[in-house]
Amino acid sequence: MKFSISQLKTWLIASAFMACSPWAHAICYKVTGIGTTTSTIPQAVADMGYTATSWGGVLNSAAASISFGTIIMGTGAQSLATAGTVLASANLNFIDTALKVPYSANQIVFKCALADADTLYEMYALFGGNGVFYGGYAVNDVDGGYATPAQGIAYRITNQKTGLYYTSKWQERKLTADDYITVGSNIYIPASSFDSATFELIKTDDIGSGAYVTRNAFSQIVAPQGFVALKGNAMNTDLTTGSLANSPSPYNTSAVWSMRGGSTTIIRGNTCKVGDFDQVVQLPSIGAGDLRNGSSSSNTFNVSIECDAGAISGTTSSSTNAPVAMGFLVTQPTALSQASTLGLKSSSGGISYLLDDNYGTSGVASGVGIRLYSPSGAALNLLSSKDTTGTGNAAGWYGFADLLSATGATSTGGEAYGGTFTASLEQLPGLQAAAGSVNAQAQIVVSLQ
Repeated sequence: MKFSISQLKTWLIASAFMACSPWAHAICYKVTGIGTTTSTIPQAVADMGYTATSWGGVLNSAAASISFGTIIMGTGAQSLATAGTVLASANLNFIDTALKVPYSANQIVFKCALADADTLYEMYALFGGNGVFYGGYAVNDVDGGYATPAQGIAYRITNQKTGLYYTSKWQERKLTADDYITVGSNIYIPASSFDSATFELIKTDDIGSGAYVTRNAFSQIVAPQGFVALKGNAMNTDLTTGSLANSPSPYNTSAVWSMRGGSTTIIRGNTCKVGDFDQVVQLPSIGAGDLRNGSSSSNTFNVSIECDAGAISGTTSSSTNAPVAMGFLVTQPTALSQASTLGLKSSSGGISYLLDDNYGTSGVASGVGIRLYSPSGAALNLLSSKDTTGTGNAAGWYGFADLLSATGATSTGGEAYGGTFTASLEQLPGLQAAAGSVNAQAQIVVSLQ
């Protein structure tokens, strides 16, 4: 077959046009460094104060662990939280907590063509369709709540930029010029473009949604709870708004929200609550000289509590039916820090003397503290934190029945307890009392162990 010159020229022009047409839109790239390749940022962007480095990972290997500490789940009439009660909450700053290795404040994570600006979306969803504990089961009494492995506890993630709850279906937030920078024909997207999140644990009565009642129920988690990812030209185009998020992990995941590996403990049991007590205990005035000679100034105060039927007194933790202990918590920061400085805090966390709220400042008595004594006359250690459950007397916890006596039945079928304690102003060991005022605070705490 023969071609004329005019026919050949027409074919070459058509071929050139076909070869160029795909270049009108370039794909989005994950940015991992500075340089001249498609996966880096140019020096001009770096000169603007932005950085670029390797980031990311897959599933749990990329996730920063989310921890909620100790959650008290009383099972009796005194403390049973109603459905919808927020048990714990964490504000997850995207830069610091989106991934196991945090982003830098000005880190560029994606580069896209300016021509594709109208196609860029932040996609976010729970791990839907991949197991009941990861977004596969929405509880029926908490708006936006999904099951966790802990019976009676749901979780909820909120996108802080849209104010919407994550669901098991993909949602989108379109990126705008306010979310990125433009240099030449390219868009550079920093990590700060993506949403921070609020992660909550919430009481649910949808008990069929959680199978475990042990303290370490969250150890059953083997997959993340939520994801954030960029959708752009040739990147995560399969993530469709409203579709079930049943993929194990989006491509180049920007955030992996996960409680796996975190330190969250759930304590359950019949519990107690504090009843009437003396709000203010007045101590008689006493001279500094008398204190230096071994005298003290004291007064008594009363404490009463009401316990659920079946409440157990003790300080040794139990995996299913935890005992109840009580203590006196030092709440003021200055009193806490000064107690540590003066050697009044043990390695177990217990504090021997309650100090003035402003100990160490002008006009406040120094070299003195308040010691608390049980109804039997035993000196008590004070709590430096209420999160030290299961650590016993050395930390300031005492089984309630070790300090209080039964006084009768409660209206809910439980038992009431009460006792008279003594607050005594004394000279601190190894120090000299100096005149001034004393005003100290402590909080009575009753907690499952």
